[in-house]
Amino acid sequence: MIGNRYQLDQLIDIGGMAEVFLGTDTLLGGVSVTMQFLSQTISEPQQQRSFASEARICAALSQKTLYIIKVTHSGVSRSDKLFYVMEYLLGKSIIEFMPISFPMFISLNKQICFGLQCSHEGISIDGQVYPLIDRHIKPDNILVVPNVMLGQVVKILDFGIAKFLNYTGTDSGNQGFNVTLPYSSREQLDGGDFDHPSALYSLGVMMFEMLTKQKPWLVE
Repeated sequence: MIGNRYQLDQLIDIGGMAEVFLGTDTLLGGVSVTMQFLSQTISEPQQQRSFASEARICAALSQKTLYIIKVTHSGVSRSDKLFYVMEYLLGKSIIEFMPISFPMFISLNKQICFGLQCSHEGISIDGQVYPLIDRHIKPDNILVVPNVMLGQVVKILDFGIAKFLNYTGTDSGNQGFNVTLPYSSREQLDGGDFDHPSALYSLGVMMFEMLTKQKPWLVE
């Protein structure tokens, strides 16, 4: 039992930085949740700060929009592993729908753009609003979830390497080469200033792939 509240049920995935479990929120009568734990093999302070920052960012942004995955809780387990709790989503990666029909393309991208707009508008820190840029826009990080009212709802995942603009007091914005080449702008690859146009570049590459199931160019 984690935090006297969450029961771990099943390992879902293991990545380079985290382990993801399906869990049960016993306080809310058995609601299914997704729990992400920082891997025990990761001990670098920067990775720990990035993990905690992603939880804070998603929690703040999901209060503003339906289109970003909702984080409800974070903490440290008895084994001293950082974790955070997310809504459990029964959906599919946008990759599984490619090539996407034009009507579906328009519908999904409206939602993606609304979600990214919320991050670009920023979140409040100490009474001041700071814009936030997602540096990991790619199909793997877009989930499409069935919805009774809307038919399909987009959920944007993974703000682990997001970057605040004009704010240096945050632990977000990892240093180092942590990108996915086909979706990265020249500024991102060169380590230069990363702003809204670079994020829109990544979005444009993803849109091309959504319609064609091909990337605009081959990256070797």
